[in-house]
Amino acid sequence: MSNKKKKIQASPIRKNKNIFLFIGVLLAITFVSYYPSVKNDFIRNWDDHEYVINNVDIRDLSATGIKKMFTSYYIGNYQPLTMLSYAIDYKLAMNDKSPGLSPFVFHTTNLILHLLSTFLVFMFIIKLTGKKEVALASTLFFALHPSHAESVAWIAERKDVLFGFLFIASLYFYTKFAYEGNKMKHYYICMLLFILSCLSKSAAITLPFVLVLIDYYKNGRLSIKGQSNKIPFFLLSLAFGLVALASQKSAGATTMAPYFPMFERFFLICYSVVFYIVKSIAPIGLSAMYYYPKGELPFYFYLSPLIIIAIVWGIHRSGQFKKELIFGSLFFFTSILLIIQLVPLGRTITADRYTYIPYIGIGFILGQLYVYIKESKLHLGDYIKNILFYSFFIYAVLFSYMTMQRSALWKDSITLFTDVIAKNPKQSHPYLVRAAAEMDMSEFKLALADFNKGIELDPLYAEAWNNRGNVYFNLKDYNSAIKDYTKAIELDRKYQLPFNNRGSCKRNQGDYAGALEDFSRAVEIDTNFFVAFHNRGLTKYYMKDYSGALQDYDRTIKLKPDYPDAYSNRGVAKYFLQDYKGALPDYDKAIQLNPNYGEAYSNRAAVKFYTNDRKGACDDWQKALQTGYSSATQMIETYCK
Repeated sequence: MSNKKKKIQASPIRKNKNIFLFIGVLLAITFVSYYPSVKNDFIRNWDDHEYVINNVDIRDLSATGIKKMFTSYYIGNYQPLTMLSYAIDYKLAMNDKSPGLSPFVFHTTNLILHLLSTFLVFMFIIKLTGKKEVALASTLFFALHPSHAESVAWIAERKDVLFGFLFIASLYFYTKFAYEGNKMKHYYICMLLFILSCLSKSAAITLPFVLVLIDYYKNGRLSIKGQSNKIPFFLLSLAFGLVALASQKSAGATTMAPYFPMFERFFLICYSVVFYIVKSIAPIGLSAMYYYPKGELPFYFYLSPLIIIAIVWGIHRSGQFKKELIFGSLFFFTSILLIIQLVPLGRTITADRYTYIPYIGIGFILGQLYVYIKESKLHLGDYIKNILFYSFFIYAVLFSYMTMQRSALWKDSITLFTDVIAKNPKQSHPYLVRAAAEMDMSEFKLALADFNKGIELDPLYAEAWNNRGNVYFNLKDYNSAIKDYTKAIELDRKYQLPFNNRGSCKRNQGDYAGALEDFSRAVEIDTNFFVAFHNRGLTKYYMKDYSGALQDYDRTIKLKPDYPDAYSNRGVAKYFLQDYKGALPDYDKAIQLNPNYGEAYSNRAAVKFYTNDRKGACDDWQKALQTGYSSATQMIETYCK
């Protein structure tokens, strides 16, 4: 009998326990790092208002409402699954006892999705490499990277964390399909997840390229024959890509970017790639906005192609580590390809939110490098390895702290754009956004100061003049408001808002003819501008042209069937036309749309009173009073005693 001691190996169960203990700790650290975000408000005047706060579509979870989400664009994006997730959150938030619409549920969903994505990154990479330490290091990088705070802490970026979760899940099931038994159920699950990811954000269309990269990494080479199972994915990618391009054009996103000649655009593209690589390793000076340079490109833009060439050369000369570098770098590049200014979109050259999936590739490289060094393949001494290990640990702690700080900066619009102004003091846009937020809070003097600064930096921006006019309008300084609206019109004759706003000023000054002219011009520019139709109807009402007012209210309701003011005012027009029977359903609809609409209750009461329903009238005046409509007091004292 041999006296050799048998080597005791850890059981698979114990190994799995250790792995999931590590990932559990990582998820806990991730939760703590992003926890400040769940206490944040909405970013009320930057996309959150259009996606959630003022979006009536997400208030309807019926089959009709869901159909509308799947057949509509939202701020230039086709993302029906994301909108459906907002609708579910809205339902939960409205069941909360907090007054108004609470952002807590929306923020919590974003954080949960990021935690799920973090877990899936770990599962995908361990399935891809079979190395738990590579998976843990890569996942740590993904989970805690400060650039991801924008995707998690901003409710409007639900599309990032939702599409990311589905994208990574699709990669995981493809790896199971291709390298664990070729089970077709995994292939179909992978395809379904890909479709759902595309329905969450168009950036998912890059997934087929990543599937090809997985084959390269696992096989060490690519064969054309082996790629036939990707054909349905590429066809779906093409279809969703065309939809995405149409959606962006519908919102004018491609016209917001400043013009650069093709020669300079090449350097913008190269700069974008280098920017994202640098920020992946050194995420300092992060901002919600990275604006295009003004005037001539800075010299470092022209260095970007040289840096890219140096990186490619380094990968080519990397020896044993070459396959890992190729996979990670191409994962990064293919995932970020759509947003590196190949097609110019928006007013910024780069954005932190675009890194959510691409940084998995960078994290993969760093995870492989960590294990490569740890396993002595670079023949470094234990002392150097210990330094590298503790450096990696400190790096992770710094990431966690920076992520916590970035999450807190997304507290509200004013906090966020004060930070943007600090980093971009010569840009007009952040002053204008902060001014709009201050206006929403009725801080008109602060808003006026920011609009003044914004106009000083960019006096040719028509929207800034229009918005400053809105401040003067709220301060009842109609003459100053009219001057600003007129300036906005001079800068852009096809800009409908200042015509509408100037018309409101003129109406308040009693210049009904001038107001009608401006409202008519506004609806001529934009035939779907329901607010201007409504304002024109209101002006006709003041001019006692009740039939004309009725026509404009009809048009308003056709364009905006959920607009309570239009129903209430149409009821008033019918009342003065002595169509009492027609007025009542309009008031009913207005109250249905807005149960706290005191004026509609009072108007309905008047109709009931004149049709001899005294009890019904008094009940409505009481309801009007309960909503805070104080004018109902006199009616109750006069007619209901």
